[in-house]
Amino acid sequence: MIYTLMNDQLTVQICDRGAELHSIKGADGCEYLWQGDAAHWSSRAPWMFPFCGRQFEGKYMYGNTLYEMPNHGFARASDFAVSAQAEDSISFMLVSNEQTKALYPFDFAFFVSYQLLENRILVSLRVQNTGKEVLPFSVGAHPGFCTPINGKGTFEDCYLEFSDYCCPDKLIFTENLLPNGKRQAYPLRDGRKIDLNRPMFYSDATFLARTTRAVTLRSAADDHAVTVKYTDFPYVGVWTKPHDDHADYVCIEPWSGLPATDGGHRQLETESDTFRLPAGGEKTFKLEFELQ
Repeated sequence: MIYTLMNDQLTVQICDRGAELHSIKGADGCEYLWQGDAAHWSSRAPWMFPFCGRQFEGKYMYGNTLYEMPNHGFARASDFAVSAQAEDSISFMLVSNEQTKALYPFDFAFFVSYQLLENRILVSLRVQNTGKEVLPFSVGAHPGFCTPINGKGTFEDCYLEFSDYCCPDKLIFTENLLPNGKRQAYPLRDGRKIDLNRPMFYSDATFLARTTRAVTLRSAADDHAVTVKYTDFPYVGVWTKPHDDHADYVCIEPWSGLPATDGGHRQLETESDTFRLPAGGEKTFKLEFELQ
């Protein structure tokens, strides 16, 4: 089912499947969100939980058991229930069940909440540990934004601009699309900008650490823009489908954690880049999308 939030500046649609954004339109009718196309990428803005990214051979270890896990976790393909709703806000909830425990043997509640405030969408991702064991997890966002913005210009007219000067590190991934534990400096144009071009995605996504935690998608051909603020997320990725000249979107992906390094199944008890929530605890991660 599709739910609609409205104020005088934005009309936003969200599907209960994955609690996924389906449309973000400004008052002038500009559609900011990629509308999905199976030929190029069928999703629009999936949420990642309980893990971000891939697992080695699609599997991980907990205790002495090997579990399978889909790419980016199972939340994106799960049906959420609405837990609260108003004209300009809505909250969705996913609770652990037999299906989730076959993949992830923990008790949890995962909430995705949206609120419109003028030209901004405030998002919170809240995880509750409803079980008796420590809950290891990571969360992430994967929204795809139209490039060109507002249908004007081309993909190559678009660029990303961080909110201030920064010297990020690029995380090095293997051909299996898993990190190898290494980093290298990633210089920015004018200390703040990344110019989009197709070749930069030939080997898949670019993931950065040590950024300013806010980045804006702009275009030289139009004044519309999208700012993603990700204060609670130490990593941000930039992705579009490789080798596809008609993939007219770019994904800006804040991640709270990374997959295990390539070469072996991650062991959750000793995994270093995973949040650990004690029994009865909860943790909230906040995001903000500002539309111009």
